[in-house]
Amino acid sequence: MCVDWETASGYLAQTPELPTLILLDLNMPRISGLDILRFLKREHRLHHIPVVILTTSDQVEDQEQAHNLRAAGYIVKPLAYARFVEAMRAIEQYWSAAEQRG
Repeated sequence: MCVDWETASGYLAQTPELPTLILLDLNMPRISGLDILRFLKREHRLHHIPVVILTTSDQVEDQEQAHNLRAAGYIVKPLAYARFVEAMRAIEQYWSAAEQRG
């Protein structure tokens, strides 16, 4: 798990084993999550990795931009911890099943 874009981009550039899913927040320091999504979808080595937006933004404009940039999903982070844990479990279950269907 990487917590900032500088670390994540370095990891993605060097690792031979790419992740099967990227969770991306829109509200990040120094660079917009939408800019990162644009980068990921332009890169030949990375464009196939599903990117799920997990953010506090419930703005329709952000959701539309993410969809237009081919995000695999858009989830507004629940404020309550228990609901957040439920959302993370649902993401894990869905994408694990999708990976198995392959």
